[in-house]
Amino acid sequence: RFSAYTHAWIGDDDHPPTWSLPGYGALAWPAGTPGLNDDQRSVTQSVGIDPTGGTDPYAPTVIWSNAWHIFNAYRAEPLEVEAVAAGNMVTVFLRSSTLWPVVHNDVAWDDCALTVVGEEETPPEPPATGAGPYIARGTKIGYHCIAPRSVPEHALQLQQQGAPVPLVKFVDDFSQISAVKAVSPQTLIVARKTFGLDLELVGGLENMTPAQIAEHATYLMAQLRQKCLEEKPHLPYIDYLETVVNESDPKTADGHGYRNLALLMLHMLDIAEKWDLPCKKLALFSLNCGTPEWVDYLAMVETGVFERMQAGGHVLSLHEGTLAVGGYSWEEAPIDLWWGPEHTIPGAPDVAGSGSLSFRYRYLLHLLRQRGLYVPIVISEFYAGGGYAGADPAAILARLRWYDELAAADPEVLAFTPFTFGGAGVGWDEQDYDFMLPVLYDYTLAVKARVNAAPAPEPFRCPGAPRIQYPRVTNVLPADTDPERAAQIFKMLWTKGPQTVTGSYDDAGIGALKDKTAVLWNIPEAQEQAYRDWYAEHYPGTVVRFESYADTGIVVPKPLCQRDPEWRDRKFGSAACNL
Repeated sequence: RFSAYTHAWIGDDDHPPTWSLPGYGALAWPAGTPGLNDDQRSVTQSVGIDPTGGTDPYAPTVIWSNAWHIFNAYRAEPLEVEAVAAGNMVTVFLRSSTLWPVVHNDVAWDDCALTVVGEEETPPEPPATGAGPYIARGTKIGYHCIAPRSVPEHALQLQQQGAPVPLVKFVDDFSQISAVKAVSPQTLIVARKTFGLDLELVGGLENMTPAQIAEHATYLMAQLRQKCLEEKPHLPYIDYLETVVNESDPKTADGHGYRNLALLMLHMLDIAEKWDLPCKKLALFSLNCGTPEWVDYLAMVETGVFERMQAGGHVLSLHEGTLAVGGYSWEEAPIDLWWGPEHTIPGAPDVAGSGSLSFRYRYLLHLLRQRGLYVPIVISEFYAGGGYAGADPAAILARLRWYDELAAADPEVLAFTPFTFGGAGVGWDEQDYDFMLPVLYDYTLAVKARVNAAPAPEPFRCPGAPRIQYPRVTNVLPADTDPERAAQIFKMLWTKGPQTVTGSYDDAGIGALKDKTAVLWNIPEAQEQAYRDWYAEHYPGTVVRFESYADTGIVVPKPLCQRDPEWRDRKFGSAACNL
């Protein structure tokens, strides 16, 4: 907490210090008090803290106290502000402003104090699910920034109201990444560098050989690394870095173009997870709105790229929204254009809540869920339609609300970022949503307590998936098998190829293998069905066979003891004795 006492003395003449333009005696009003005249508002004071240790009083990272107009004498209570340090240093500021120049614009400050007031109260953690990250409460509307003019301050204001922005994407201009992360540490940061269409679209990818794909991945990641090195101070604050590839659409009839795209992503993962930059998690694919097709989704998932993404904590990036198609202009196209069961993409099954444009990602999500995968999704460019400059903010918000309320049902969706904030006003860059910030502020506060769908608790999974699929045969011997017989059976099986010998019935069924056989020894025939049923319940897919010691021809000498009734009464002498 930073606190300080202050008062002003303002006037054109050398009046006594107890008198100034606002009047006589100790005077003080909170800024914004209705009915104040210009003299009473002539000087405004406040104190601030920059939790990042920055020295720019105009930076959006500075947290300011409520402002006051205080004249002629100190108030009994100081101005004060609290903030949570982002590092090992903070900066404090004393601020005063005046409406006009006069002979005396004097402001006094006294008893400034910076004190530690205790640990920040940590909000309750969302329930553990075993899956990846998700947005437990509030809106999933994020921000796509070309020039982050107003978004950092917007994020700060929402954070102070207990409604953190879920995600901000920075394109090319990384200057405010650390500022947003400092004031709103829960906010996820996606960062992108642009390279031009020649590199981003990856032309000819569908015709590349595996060796060419690997070589091209190395080249693209080298280009990305070079640009990232120019932003070195900001890299530690990035949660997910987008690759060079953007809106690549390698169409083929059988899906092998998108298979190659997935293989390209796999090589990029290999590089990013080992390179020397702190941002090792990627936002992959950046799929174009209205793509890919069902056959392409199938080809992508068969490569194993999404298993790798889940294992490494990476996310899927894609673009969605409405477009100027079907006879509509972009401003007029409805947000739910081609959405619903009558617009299923060719060859795909019916997937609830999916569409050809908005919520197209749900076709891929359907396949990932079938495989038990949880891969977070960022709609890193969202096209709401309805226009930009001069458009009705309430009408645009209605479009965003429609998507936001439906996306709340998918825990995998971290955020969707309307395209774009901070546009320069030239060409496509005139698409600037800065005018939407006030209504988005109100909407975010209004829904901050909304509970979003959470990932299902992760089912128990056997750790240690097989390196490759292979046929496994496991022989289970009864617990009372003597060591000599077990050794003889092991020697016999050793000559018949790779097999396992164990005393555990679970060992024979456990494991994510498609071809596994449990060979159960010396099970009475009357009990065989019970064992088949047990494996069907606990280890479905396991083939069960039965073997008998008697069928092996193995004879193990029977151990005899003095109390054995077969020979304990026999007498041994010089004559031979058959036992």
